[in-house]
Amino acid sequence: MTDVSSQTIDERPVAGLVVQGAADAQPQTAACCGHPVHLGERRRPVAEELQSLLAADDIDVAVLQGKGVRTRFLPPDRAVRGSLPGRGEHPRVEVDRDHLTVGFDPLGGMPGDHTRSAGHVQDAVAGPHLQTVDQIPRRAVEQQRDEEALVGRRAVLLELPAMRGSCLGHGLLLHRSVRGSWRMVGCPTSVEPRVPTTGSVHPSGDPWHAREVISEADDPTERGRAALAACDWEGARACFEEAVATVGSAAALDGLGQAHYWLGHYDRALRLREQAYAAYRRQGEVRAAGGVAVELGALHLWVHGNGAACDGWIGHARRMLDDQGDCVEVGWLELLLASMADDVAEHEARARTALDAGRRFDDPGLEYDALGHIGLSLVRRGEVAEGMRRIDEAAAAVSSGVVADPWPAGEIYCSLFDACELAVDVRRAEAWLAAIDGYVERTGEIPVSAICRMHYGGILRSAGRWRDAEVELTEAIELYDRTWRGSRFGPVLRLADLRVLQGRLDEARELIRGHEDTPEAAVPLARLHLAEGAPAVAVRTIERCLVRRGRGLASASLLALLVDANLLDGRVGEAQTVSEELDALGEATGQPAVRGLGVLARARVAIATRERSAIDLLEEALGAFVEAELPYEVAVTRHALAEELREEQPELARAEARTARATLERLRADPDVLARCAVLAGRGGSAGGDPAAAAGLTPREAEVLGLLADGWSNAQIADRLYISIRTAEDHVSNILTKLGVRNRTEAAVQVSRVARPRGWSGL
Repeated sequence: MTDVSSQTIDERPVAGLVVQGAADAQPQTAACCGHPVHLGERRRPVAEELQSLLAADDIDVAVLQGKGVRTRFLPPDRAVRGSLPGRGEHPRVEVDRDHLTVGFDPLGGMPGDHTRSAGHVQDAVAGPHLQTVDQIPRRAVEQQRDEEALVGRRAVLLELPAMRGSCLGHGLLLHRSVRGSWRMVGCPTSVEPRVPTTGSVHPSGDPWHAREVISEADDPTERGRAALAACDWEGARACFEEAVATVGSAAALDGLGQAHYWLGHYDRALRLREQAYAAYRRQGEVRAAGGVAVELGALHLWVHGNGAACDGWIGHARRMLDDQGDCVEVGWLELLLASMADDVAEHEARARTALDAGRRFDDPGLEYDALGHIGLSLVRRGEVAEGMRRIDEAAAAVSSGVVADPWPAGEIYCSLFDACELAVDVRRAEAWLAAIDGYVERTGEIPVSAICRMHYGGILRSAGRWRDAEVELTEAIELYDRTWRGSRFGPVLRLADLRVLQGRLDEARELIRGHEDTPEAAVPLARLHLAEGAPAVAVRTIERCLVRRGRGLASASLLALLVDANLLDGRVGEAQTVSEELDALGEATGQPAVRGLGVLARARVAIATRERSAIDLLEEALGAFVEAELPYEVAVTRHALAEELREEQPELARAEARTARATLERLRADPDVLARCAVLAGRGGSAGGDPAAAAGLTPREAEVLGLLADGWSNAQIADRLYISIRTAEDHVSNILTKLGVRNRTEAAVQVSRVARPRGWSGL
């Protein structure tokens, strides 16, 4: 063997070094093998020697020998075998010039009563004495151990004095990164020639998965962290409760709070993490305190909808992190602020800042979570193809295991479904459903299921699967009620919009109550105002929301409603301006759904101004909606087309109207809402000559009158409006009284004498 006594690790291209204790070191008789008391206290000279040697930038072998420690280099054709107490298997660490891999041999026979030994040795050498232990960056794994990622790395084998009765053997294997920090990756018992094997990779598929070697560490905080990483929430709770009882550190409180969050104990989690924040501050761990403050802000907002508390914790986070320079916690703060931004430009800018931080600090959770938010912001401003590409990339990082942290994994899936709803991308959403179900099953993260069901319900509404949409939205509300009650308004308002389209206005009004000032309420609230004959109020509602939200893809439905409201309010010029804006947005995005809304808006303005181009525009809009597979919008457009064709091509008009009506009946959409909200707008004014308005009928009575005029029986009206037959009879009686007629036939005749709204469903 070559004499290397005068060389340092950094001077030789070798993989490992064996440091063996002095020959006269006396072993201890241990009641518990490898307990830190033997290495850290009774054998303190050995521990201090290791501390001094490992803390040095370069390990000088001659100095080691001068202190009575024998040294030798490990040839690259050797393998290191070690025991993993209590697991019934041996870890094998394969060492060569460029790679360090860890695998397991199922050799069995390890005693189960030494389950703490490996962790104790780590504590003695790499715990209290070495404060810079870290993990090999995951990026080295993601790059499949690219040689450049491994340049300068060294595996160092340290052999400790043998201890009588110990199943650990004589040594530790540590790995030194280019940053000079260390991580224990095994407890070797022998050095032997390498035997090629096909089973040298951990079942997880990660050849660097050395965490398993120290998973049974005696430190309950470390065991709790390992349990969190494995999504073992009950196990983590037990470990951290032990840590709080025995140590009471900020890390223990923080971990216990995280465990309770994943178990669904949200109020308990908030209290514990607030205590952890205060404890981190007392301990002087300012960055850790800042990171906890960021997460507390998010939880207060999403769990309880407490915006004031969220703002307070964001203030604490900024105060803690302002003097910390560039750090990963600042990246997480930026991502939270991005998620809260109504403005698309601010959302994207903050998400890009977070992405850069994730890459600089090798945090794949932050990196890909931010990438998903960037994709979502691109979709919101109309760059759908590019935005979806980035979101798919982020989602793939979750499904492949690159993003292992369940928190950012859940956020990435939520961004995916949010974008799918905006783009009405049913196929992409359904393609990812199985992956999300697997995530929820693994983590038990019910809020993510609620969020995804909410967006999926919105997608199904657009796709014309209204009954399925009701099921998903109702289930989402129930899940939110069990978890993040502060965020339940999302599915509630989507269900309210569906109720307006179904003509169930009283239910819609009740669902919206209390949420009128949220941006998400603008669409159902404006649609409700239009259904109730209040276009001016609808205009004000929409314009107020557009100031907050902006006028990108996310506002396409609002812009379409604004065209209708302006026409109903007699503001044709304003309607034309908005229709041109919406048409331009459709051209820019290339999305058939948005293009259809833009062309239909122009068609409605053309109808109001009696332009001959209206029919051509309606045909173009119809084609776009058919391409986008939006049956409700197809039916609305067919009704408008039928009205325009009535005089010149009555047969074709009747055919279009019948097809539209069949679709609306299948959807259980309300024909009176259709007349008021969609096609009546083409007349450029309100239904001033409508007998319902002249007689002072309520919105519900007006609905009943429309059905009565179409020949519906009381039983059919009751079934259509989800009311009892007795209630339907009462409505009919009131209508006859207010109209001053004696029977249903006279009421129908009176309606027929008035020019019905263009596109009325009774063709």
